[in-house]
Amino acid sequence: MKQHTFIFFQKKKALYIISMFSIVLMCLSAPLAAESGGVVHSVLDAMQDFSASRRAVFSIKGVFATGVSSFWFYLVMPLVASIPVASYISDEWKCGFHQFEIMRAGSFAYMRTRLFYLLESNAVILLAGMGIYLLAVCFYFHLYPDYMTEAERAGGAWDLACSVAVRFGYLFLYSAAISLFIMILVRLYNDLFFDLSAAFVLNYLLRNWVMGESVIYPLVLFFVMLVLYVITWKKGKKV
Repeated sequence: MKQHTFIFFQKKKALYIISMFSIVLMCLSAPLAAESGGVVHSVLDAMQDFSASRRAVFSIKGVFATGVSSFWFYLVMPLVASIPVASYISDEWKCGFHQFEIMRAGSFAYMRTRLFYLLESNAVILLAGMGIYLLAVCFYFHLYPDYMTEAERAGGAWDLACSVAVRFGYLFLYSAAISLFIMILVRLYNDLFFDLSAAFVLNYLLRNWVMGESVIYPLVLFFVMLVLYVITWKKGKKV
């Protein structure tokens, strides 16, 4: 398994790097502050143009949350996180390598291994992208804004760590569910552009639910996609 995972990452190394930095750029592009004239400043604008005293009104936790909860982040991030593994599976099916793997290890082992690749791929991309963004935010902003009292600052770094962990878990579940949907489409109709486009449409239609940030939504969506993933394999037909 470790050797196969290493090969998987090596083959799609360029896509991983692009995906990770795409997530960082999406976070940095999120709107952070608006002026009376209607000018909206992104997180990157605040880092580059705001003075230290102006940045002091923002907290690391607040800026981090802003970056990973924008409309475009929710809409595009699951697709970006899915591209390496979806591309890998698509290539396998186009060249017929999946048939060798299925004959060697069996359908169930192949299905389980690719599911593991999906989860691992999403976790790596999200951890790296969100981690780089968090480091950048920590470099420019304070843990707490200047106006907060000592009592309000009692949580310290632990409060920030819990907030980051919760958001990572939520986004990981959601991106994994969308990745599963894309893998189902690749299994049924191997055209990566069409599959990613269909996932984008699904993301847009469900945007109000996911932006509500209720953990029930990604859990249910992931379970539904997992069931559909198993069903498509049990039927054993490709259209």
